[in-house]
Amino acid sequence: MAALALKAGQHQALDKPPRQPYNFTVRNAISRYEMAFPKEILPVHSNHPARKYQVRSVERALSLLRTFLAHDGELSAAELSKENGLDPSTGFRLLATLETQGFVEINHATAKYRPGVVLLELGSRFLKNNDIRSRSIAYLERLRDEFGETVHLTILAGNEVVYLEKLAGLHPIGFMSSRVGDRNPAHCTGVGKALLAYLPDEELARRYPHGRLKRYTDHTITDLDALRTDLARVRKRGYAI
Repeated sequence: MAALALKAGQHQALDKPPRQPYNFTVRNAISRYEMAFPKEILPVHSNHPARKYQVRSVERALSLLRTFLAHDGELSAAELSKENGLDPSTGFRLLATLETQGFVEINHATAKYRPGVVLLELGSRFLKNNDIRSRSIAYLERLRDEFGETVHLTILAGNEVVYLEKLAGLHPIGFMSSRVGDRNPAHCTGVGKALLAYLPDEELARRYPHGRLKRYTDHTITDLDALRTDLARVRKRGYAI
């Protein structure tokens, strides 16, 4: 799998693909094709200055919305409230407010909630305002055509990668389940490691303050020091797996 991974907060515009052949590595993908991207896409950490201005009810409502990121199906008010540590009556009132504003919809046949169309509209506006996919498509196509593999355009969002674009590989067999809009843990994905590898060490430590990483498979790196070692190998060889 080839990937074009972009770091947030950079200021080098992506205008047109290079005409000359290049040696494709992770470093090339990040340093040669960095793009401007707002830092506001990152979640607010506990030590962020904006924390003191947060409105508790808004934070709870947004937490309810974020719960859908971890689930493919619909969720009941009780399930959403439980996952967010909310009293059922509080959760119901928040969901009712989100429903009236179009952020969630209720399936009356199942009495369960699903994301509303307003979220799709906001997502589309996000991509339109940043123009990231249209400015990247020539690079994605070149990588796909050169290597014949599936290509992803991703960004870091907290400790996860978000998929902004996907071009399927040219091979007649093989399938990758990733979808645009999906999130995956950065520490156990190739595109995630490609981005983490070039963060300053203090930034890496800030993202994983407890030094422990969640295990997803038998091969998942679960220790920050082990991750640092793996990221050093990424920088040395020029690609991440």
